[in-house]
Amino acid sequence: VLGVTLGDTGDWAFRALVTDSAGNTRYVGDMSAGQAFVYDNAVQPGALEFGTDFDDTAGAGGTTLDRISSDGVFTLQFGTAAEAGSTWQFQQSSNGTSWVSLGGASTVGSAAIDLNSSGSGNYSFRALVTDTAGNTAYTPVVGYTLDRQIVPAGVLGFGADFSDYGNAASGSTADGVTKDNSFTLVLNDVEAGAVFKGALAVDNPGGGDAFVTTHADLTMGALVGGAYTVTLGAQGTYVFRAVVEDVAGNTDYRTVSMVYDREVSEAGNLAFGSVGEDAWTDRGNAQAGSTSDGRSNDSRFTLVASGYEAGSTVQWPRLVVGKAMCLG
Repeated sequence: VLGVTLGDTGDWAFRALVTDSAGNTRYVGDMSAGQAFVYDNAVQPGALEFGTDFDDTAGAGGTTLDRISSDGVFTLQFGTAAEAGSTWQFQQSSNGTSWVSLGGASTVGSAAIDLNSSGSGNYSFRALVTDTAGNTAYTPVVGYTLDRQIVPAGVLGFGADFSDYGNAASGSTADGVTKDNSFTLVLNDVEAGAVFKGALAVDNPGGGDAFVTTHADLTMGALVGGAYTVTLGAQGTYVFRAVVEDVAGNTDYRTVSMVYDREVSEAGNLAFGSVGEDAWTDRGNAQAGSTSDGRSNDSRFTLVASGYEAGSTVQWPRLVVGKAMCLG
């Protein structure tokens, strides 16, 4: 009995030289009896790749090679074939450590992947390949990031050049009611890489609702440095809607609204007070005076403003004609 330890892989043949007591020699070794064999201690596993049906959605700010996609259904296949005669078992992992087999041993060179019921995250794939000699090896791992939504989707808002005028009594610098008709719209606090997609959609006083660059009610400038320049024409309520797209191709809508008001539609009326001790008394006489001629010796009275636009405030400028006057 001779113990044998092999080093190199390949074809090996064995024979024995037998010498009898008379000095005769003869080789023994029957190829068909198994004294020759192939020593194979390694398998060539090949390499996996995504099938042509995989959509590595570029998005407005991504690429078709970044492996960040919203595609959850595709084919996984061998790009480089495994060693002839081998079988394999496709495996999947969501953390790179724990692996789940996708079916049993197979000689089919592709597997259908369906992650539509899975959450967003990083997914990895490999195949455990077994050759005819019983050797096993894993293919190199391939993977991608499944991204199903924009997180966060961001906020569409007015640029620093927007003046939201208000007044001390009822207006506010944050109520979106303004006489400013030229400003920028910007997208803030959005997922890294996400950007505006195309032009803004606008609901405007003229009844339009479409992606627009010009309209009778407004002029929309090109997207420059992440901001749109807007110039309004007609008064009224405007709702701006932006489509935001991330690098995985996911889209979401962000909106912001404002009221463009460039005049006091109802200025109201100013009259002398008629109630209380400070009521106005327009004295007259029977010969030439009248109680409605606006001539009086009443020096203390009230002025009343009424009928003006809701939300407006009234200011009392000191108009002095002739002698001194005190408002307050």
